[in-house]
Amino acid sequence: YFLAGKVAWIAKNLIGMDKYYRAFNVLLFVVMTGIFYKKGRQNGFLFLMLGLTPQIWYIFSYATSDGWDYFLSFLILYQLTIKKSMFYRALESSSVRIAVGGLVAVGALYGALLLGKKNYYFVFLASFFFLLYRLIKTKKQKRMQITIKYAIIVAVCMVVYCGTKYMDIQFYHGNKNLIILEQ
Repeated sequence: YFLAGKVAWIAKNLIGMDKYYRAFNVLLFVVMTGIFYKKGRQNGFLFLMLGLTPQIWYIFSYATSDGWDYFLSFLILYQLTIKKSMFYRALESSSVRIAVGGLVAVGALYGALLLGKKNYYFVFLASFFFLLYRLIKTKKQKRMQITIKYAIIVAVCMVVYCGTKYMDIQFYHGNKNLIILEQ
């Protein structure tokens, strides 16, 4: 919501956009389209996620949280299916700095998605099977290293999720829903 608010403020005050509240989702859709045009020709999954149905375009034409959750799902799918993605570079890298940076970024994507709507949790199930398949296809001597890298992603995901929930409890004293309803 923080990012959506900042983009809406820019759209309203600097650009003079009439329906400024839609600007964030439109921006997300533009970014997804850019990623697709740059990398999508190499990957049919990205085409399916972006062009499968006009319903996806509808999500991004309004001010809903579905746009953010779908965008995160798109980025996760991109990371898992493009060979030159940050995720693949992290898995293949022997450099700790490169590996940790990529794993933290992917873990943060998963953590942000975990905070979203439950109907996007399918991405976790699909990712599990995709990563399990990749682990099985990996040479036996590299499996432990890959498993540790997967564990780092899960740990970062849980830190993002639990950290956000902890901050909500501290800030709202366990009454977040009531406080939101009062406003």
